[in-house]
Amino acid sequence: MADVVEGNQGHTSYGLSFWLPFQGTGTYSYDAYVYRSFYLPSFGMGPLTPENTAAQQKAYGECWKIAPMMLDGDYYPLTTYSRVGNQWIAWQFNRPKQNNGVVQAFRRKSCADAG
Repeated sequence: MADVVEGNQGHTSYGLSFWLPFQGTGTYSYDAYVYRSFYLPSFGMGPLTPENTAAQQKAYGECWKIAPMMLDGDYYPLTTYSRVGNQWIAWQFNRPKQNNGVVQAFRRKSCADAG
């Protein structure tokens, strides 16, 4: 699963955000690190069940708040591109006129540096 998560962070969120303001993806994982790695303006999760209702509500609520910043915010990579498991990857969407933005930063599982 880590390859898929790190691949999505690098390909979709980090890489395509340079060029495509509207994009989407989804996940079937209800782990917060994983589903946050898939946040894009169009975001989806697997079927709703009693076991995953709370995780889906949290994920959709968070993504709903930041999606507008991803759609019309200025995009800035904050780290170099990497899929290596011992490095951070991070980027920012900034909306100066609205005075808001969001930073998405992911500490990979083998990263000893706490930031």
